[in-house]
Amino acid sequence: RIGAEMLGLAYRFPVPSKFTVSHNDRVLRDRSHDAAEYRNFGDFDLRLNGWVKPIQTAVYTDLIFDGRSRRRVHFRSQFTRTGAITGFFYAYHWDVFGNCWKIQGSLDNIFVRDDGMPSGGDLTIYGADPSGRVMQMAVSFPVMVQGEPLPEKADTRHREGQRVSIGNR
Repeated sequence: RIGAEMLGLAYRFPVPSKFTVSHNDRVLRDRSHDAAEYRNFGDFDLRLNGWVKPIQTAVYTDLIFDGRSRRRVHFRSQFTRTGAITGFFYAYHWDVFGNCWKIQGSLDNIFVRDDGMPSGGDLTIYGADPSGRVMQMAVSFPVMVQGEPLPEKADTRHREGQRVSIGNR
């Protein structure tokens, strides 16, 4: 939903069904890979199938939310676990009419401060609606604010105001 708002698709982007956990749900674990696997997880309105697999250097996800009346969201991602965040994600969303909405993005060396805000790196988001309109947005951090004063450059001239001579001419 946040990606759709960034691309200007929010007013038409279908709202996903609300996911709630049923009281008798179980999470199946694959002990050999430490992956959390979900099979028909959630209440009757929206079911979750897929897995989350953390490894030493990255986290992989492949989640499918199946809702009523042909609503479906397929989310797949891969992100680094330590240091700067690098990775990709994509989400396909089908509305009640069977139309497909696509959002995908990539993060490249995103550094996150203690307050959760990015302080360096690149974020790129692409999106497409069922009519075939494609949007793209790219942001490089830190973002310069308009009207922000730039630091003054050091004066590299000679102290008498003359240019520094280089060699004999």
